[in-house]
Amino acid sequence: MTDRPDDTAFAAVRDALGIVLEIDPSPLTSGTELAALGSDSLVLVSVADILETVLSRDGRRLVIDDSALAAVRTVGDLSDYAAGALR
Repeated sequence: MTDRPDDTAFAAVRDALGIVLEIDPSPLTSGTELAALGSDSLVLVSVADILETVLSRDGRRLVIDDSALAAVRTVGDLSDYAAGALR
């Protein structure tokens, strides 16, 4: 059994935020506001770079458009965006 793209993307987003922000990602939920974590555009670009590396697989390359990051407000928004790109 494989993980659904949504589950995989959410876990990857949480882990990437933990790495970039140097925080414990375990309490993060889909509703966690990125601004409340201290995320800015540079943080989001760094997280996107990690996601592109971690989630690219099976000959498919995940590409997250930096301009799309401007609309991302929550952990769930970013997770949904990444999962959608994986489908």
